[in-house]
Amino acid sequence: MRIKRRILIDAEMKELKIRWRYGILIGVFLALLSLYPQIYLKYQRGENYNGATFFYDFDEQAYESYLQALIDGKPRKNDVYSGIPPPPSDETLLSIQVLPAYSVAQPARWLGISAETTFLFVSVFSAFLTSIVLFWLIANVCESSKPAAVGTLFVLVFGAFEIYPPGSLFAAAGIAASRGDERI
Repeated sequence: MRIKRRILIDAEMKELKIRWRYGILIGVFLALLSLYPQIYLKYQRGENYNGATFFYDFDEQAYESYLQALIDGKPRKNDVYSGIPPPPSDETLLSIQVLPAYSVAQPARWLGISAETTFLFVSVFSAFLTSIVLFWLIANVCESSKPAAVGTLFVLVFGAFEIYPPGSLFAAAGIAASRGDERI
């Protein structure tokens, strides 16, 4: 009885050794993959590229405008659609999102970068951080780093395919990738 109890205690005390190099490798891969739509847009436009940004969602243009207004020092309660500040008591659709907007706008202001560049950094950072957190979670459940790396790739890549079927990212952006159309 005493030996069984000691074995159970030793098994519970066993510490999981996570091989972070797998997680970091997957994180770097997914961070670079998050830049692919922007790189493809720049490649597709060629010499006609004039700094356009690829957006994953339809509302990102308004949010980028709001973020640029905060970077430029405009008040939190500003309306990016009309340019007219609302009455002091009214909130706008974007002004209620205080924490995310200021957590990105303040560093961008300090570094002197635009909202467009900030969105690219946020995309890369969030892809890397999401993959690291998911890798850690799966590694703790599986108690192994290799299945955690495969699981992280599987969840994030195939999860993106569920939301955006292959080819739809470029079709939504007005890029006719399958036809090779040059009318962007």
